[in-house]
Amino acid sequence: MFEDYKTEEQNLHGYAGDRREQTANIIVRRRYVGTAANDVGFKRKANGKYELVISEYDRGGKTGVNFMHKMKQIYAKHKTLKQLKKMGKTVTSIKTMKDGRIKIKALG
Repeated sequence: MFEDYKTEEQNLHGYAGDRREQTANIIVRRRYVGTAANDVGFKRKANGKYELVISEYDRGGKTGVNFMHKMKQIYAKHKTLKQLKKMGKTVTSIKTMKDGRIKIKALG
């Protein structure tokens, strides 16, 4: 998904494939965000933290909400898996439900 991870900034692309003025270091191409969306990116700030780069159109619409929800889910999933590993648990299954919820089962 993060195929365009580079140290230098690159331009984001719009929904029609056009090159946008916005730049980012980590880019999620629109095919992974939604076909009616623009690319979404993360730009590295001077303090080393990243800020989200998303068009005003996508920020206000359903695409932006869905993208942010998915990103939060993925973050929570990986944080949970890391915590389970620290606790010495063995993950037996990870399942994404039809409604988008993620169920993780672990033993130990």
